[in-house]
Amino acid sequence: MKAWTNLALIPTPKRIKALPKDDRGYPVPFFASVIGGKPDFRVIDPVKWRECVEKRRCSICGKGLGKRIAFVGGPRSIENRFFTDAPMHPECATYALQACPFMAAPKFGYHGDVAAVAAGEAKTISAVTTQRPERFGLGLTKGFRFARLNGSNDIVLHAAVFDSVSWWAYGQPVINDNNQ
Repeated sequence: MKAWTNLALIPTPKRIKALPKDDRGYPVPFFASVIGGKPDFRVIDPVKWRECVEKRRCSICGKGLGKRIAFVGGPRSIENRFFTDAPMHPECATYALQACPFMAAPKFGYHGDVAAVAAGEAKTISAVTTQRPERFGLGLTKGFRFARLNGSNDIVLHAAVFDSVSWWAYGQPVINDNNQ
């Protein structure tokens, strides 16, 4: 299987260049579960998620985070600052916004059930959608805390107030977006 785009055209941070590659040539993000001997980017490894959160490591490259961290999500996640994905380096998040088919490919969508992983086992979190939003926000902040979604036992991360938010659509920054 081939990559959806020419990854060589996307500026690749040094930390991401060091990651192993899958059969398509995609860097395998630190968070990815290995299922049947192959990385599945749709499924978060719960042990790695916990390590990223507890040790402040980037969920993309697995390296230690600095003072400014990034969260990526659709408009609803950016608005209320709740995330199931662990934080990232700003440059790793920017790369993901350009290279990840779910976030950047114009017609990409998941087929079938996709499990979110929490508390050591795969399960679907009801508040998480597999529908791709029209745009994604990259929020920069300095911290986060654990939270539970209303009326559930699902653990998520609640990002601290964002210092800034940039919007992305189809792998490109959105300029002059009046809906920010």
